Amino acid sequence: MQIYGKHNCNFSELPEVNAGPDNKATCFTNPIIEGKAEGNYYWSINGLDIGEEDLKFEFITDKTQTLVLHAIKDGCASTDTVEVKFETCNNLFVPNSFTPNNDNRNDVFIPVGKDISTFKMIIFNRFGEEIFNSTNINNGWDGTYKGTLCQFGLYIWFIEAYDSKENLLKSGDSSYGKVLLER
Repeated sequence: MQIYGKHNCNFSELPEVNAGPDNKATCFTNPIIEGKAEGNYYWSINGLDIGEEDLKFEFITDKTQTLVLHAIKDGCASTDTVEVKFETCNNLFVPNSFTPNNDNRNDVFIPVGKDISTFKMIIFNRFGEEIFNSTNINNGWDGTYKGTLCQFGLYIWFIEAYDSKENLLKSGDSSYGKVLLER
């Protein structure tokens, strides 16, 4: 026995569609979901169609999302749903510049992070000389060296920070970088 829908669709021959496995992200940015579909396809999220450029979909949000992959072939339609759950990342934010000019705005170079249990920061000048270090996340660099104002320019920072679960925290993909001191 064959059953057909209103568009002459044979229900035993629905297009194959697979939006991929559900994901629970522990800490990553811009996850990509890759699906498979026969025929024409499009993605929808929260009931809104979001396009058909690619079978890959990149998230740029930080909350739980339900994504639906729709496939249409020979008048027949199928869907598959994938749910992606995001958890707050304990990444470290490190500013790329500061202005230690005593205006009480951005006067101290200080990283920001959550749940930091171990911290070490070292600042180097352009000659590789260590000019500041701290093991306290709340103790930032004020732009001085031995009580003297440092010159305008780029300085190198190295930061080693761990959360309470002993996970290494980074700024982006790195534990070192540059900061611009502006006066």
